[in-house]
Amino acid sequence: AHHMEPRKGTLYFISESDLLTGKGTGYFKIGLVNDSRSGGSAERAGEHQTGNPRKLAVHAEVNSPAIRELETLMHALWAPSRVLGEWFAFSTRELPRVVASAEAYAGQQSEIESEIQRSKRNSDTFSNGKTRKPTSEELEWLSEYKQAYAELKAIKEISEVEASLFQRVFDENDRIGELFAWRSRSSSERFDKKRFQEAHPDLFEQYSVLEKKSSGTFAMTKPKSGEIVIPRSLTKLLSEQSSAIDSVGRKPTESQLREIHLRHLAIRSLYGDSSWREDVAAMQIKAACGKYDGIDGVVKWARTEKESFNFSAITFKAENPALYKKFCTTSVTTKFEIKNMRAYP
Repeated sequence: AHHMEPRKGTLYFISESDLLTGKGTGYFKIGLVNDSRSGGSAERAGEHQTGNPRKLAVHAEVNSPAIRELETLMHALWAPSRVLGEWFAFSTRELPRVVASAEAYAGQQSEIESEIQRSKRNSDTFSNGKTRKPTSEELEWLSEYKQAYAELKAIKEISEVEASLFQRVFDENDRIGELFAWRSRSSSERFDKKRFQEAHPDLFEQYSVLEKKSSGTFAMTKPKSGEIVIPRSLTKLLSEQSSAIDSVGRKPTESQLREIHLRHLAIRSLYGDSSWREDVAAMQIKAACGKYDGIDGVVKWARTEKESFNFSAITFKAENPALYKKFCTTSVTTKFEIKNMRAYP
């Protein structure tokens, strides 16, 4: 949170059409290609073409200086139209609006590209032990941050209630897997540094390098209770969701669950916009903070030097592959998830 990675890339919209009739299916994939990656959007379409009996083509492209954030935002904003993975269902009238929204947000990113770069540099800078008074512009960014923060807090509160309902229903009857699921994920191979250090302290020291890094918590001033007025449209949607959940009883019908899930997707769309505004405001303050410990009444961000020994696992693996393998582990984590897509009529 509160950090935009300055990683350039292209957001693509891949369309799908029937080879026999030439008609579009109405499904579009929203994905990304990093500039650092060899091959562009057309190559990505070619990769997805394998195994797909319909013709894929790049419908539109949008360049971005912070591509991961743009893709995440678009997936959230258009969650009600998301059907599976990165595939969305858009009508011919909707699609131009979707592409235009991506272009608008990418344009905002381009306008603040220097601030994105500066906020990243400031994260690696030691602060000077001083604070300063805020400018009028910084107070405006604080106000924007507080507004978005309050909206997100209200959304997160109803999200916990949604998760509680869906998890209870799933535990009792797992037939509604299109709405939510328990997901098991295997972690990638992880080298157990602690266990290795205990078994081979000399080798651990040999492959460790003393590093000095900037360390500190970025803490924006949060809104006080009652300070922020939540937009009526969001309040109404959250209230409707709360009432719907309260009224379903112990055994909600499939129709009731779908209605609640559809509203969850609408809330998810608003979450995307609020999260974007919160991150932009916080990023602007990060960029403005410079070497100061903070800006009075706006943010506290003391960054001090932290020394630590960093074990070079890459070098050790290259020189001792068999021993490295002995200290590698994989783990499986299970998490309950509400699906942020509509995979039903």
